[in-house]
Formats: sequence, C-alpha cells, structure tokens
Amino acid sequence: VGRLSAGDVDTPPNEVTYSMFSRRDSDDFAIDALTGRVVTRGILDRERHKLYEYAVVAEDAAGNQGQTLLIINVKDANDRKPIFSENSYIGYVKENSPIGTPVARFTANDDDEGNNSLLVYSLVDSAGGRFWINSATGWISTASVFNREAVSEYRITIRAADGGAVSLSSETNVSVVVEDVNDNSPYLESSFVESRVYE
Repeated sequence: VGRLSAGDVDTPPNEVTYSMFSRRDSDDFAIDALTGRVVTRGILDRERHKLYEYAVVAEDAAGNQGQTLLIINVKDANDRKPIFSENSYIGYVKENSPIGTPVARFTANDDDEGNNSLLVYSLVDSAGGRFWINSATGWISTASVFNREAVSEYRITIRAADGGAVSLSSETNVSVVVEDVNDNSPYLESSFVESRVYE
C-alpha cells in the first residue's frame, strides 16, 4: 500500500518503531513495526468498505511518540456484473400500434463505480428485428406493426453490459404480449341464408 517514515532529531537518532490502530476495529491492513510499510492482510471489497482510517504511532527507544492519521481509499475494480431485478419480465403493446411505440423500460443495477457502473443495453434476441432498445435508457420500442390475430406474443432477450476495461454483462428475458383492439368486423358464416316459415 505504502510506507510511512518518521524522523528523530536526537543525536544519535533513536530507532523508531511503528504501530497503528483502526478507528473502526478493522484488521484489513497492518504496518511493519520496523520499516513502516503498510500492507493488506486479506482481500478487499470496496462495495463493503471503501474508506479506512488508522491512527499511526511512531515511537523511539526513549518512549517519545509522534502520531498521524492514515486514510486509505480503496479503488474500484470491475468485480460486480450488472444485475436485473427479475429473471424475466412481461411487456404489452397494442396491435396496429405505429413503429416506434414504447413498450416498457427495463434497467439493471451495477454496484461498481465510475465507468465500471455505466451500462449499455442491447437486444440479444429482437424477435427477428421487431423490437429495438435505447442503449442508454433501456427503453424498448416497436420496430414493426403487429397483428394479434397472427401472433399474440413475442420473446426477446436484453443484455446489460458495463463499461469496464473487461466488460461484465447479464441478460434477462421479456415476453411482449400483443393486446387486441377491435379491428375486425363480425361476419356470418354464410353470405346467403334461406329459412322457411309456415303460416
């Protein structure tokens, strides 16, 4: 992590030893008593603990002490993939709606920060190009006009990918139900009906 150094103006200078104490009872870091070198004692998780504060004490052979505050910020690594809240969703669109009609918005969350948390959305399966997605917002819109009497439901797959140097991603499925509108006139099975009525 780094190395702290303390001086001693005595002549000859006394040997200095180092110790440090956490303000949050954390033992994720340690200091070498002779060199002042600060090292990690385990694997760090920024999403669990991103800021550490330690009181560092330098003490010479005569028992004289100096103290300073050591603040350690844990930088983010792209170790969390985007997560959709559900494994599958349902959206609805009315038949005969014009191209570009919004269906629904589906978004994911990423616990990383910076570019590692910036998400880009895409359609892995667009039902043959019948839908498109806004890569920034996650809004799905129609790219076709639908006829419920022909097909009443479509399945598409959304991917959310983060902006890390090594991108992580996740996917979810959406069933889009085509809702009926009253676009068909009633009809009789025969165009001519003959009936006899007796007096």
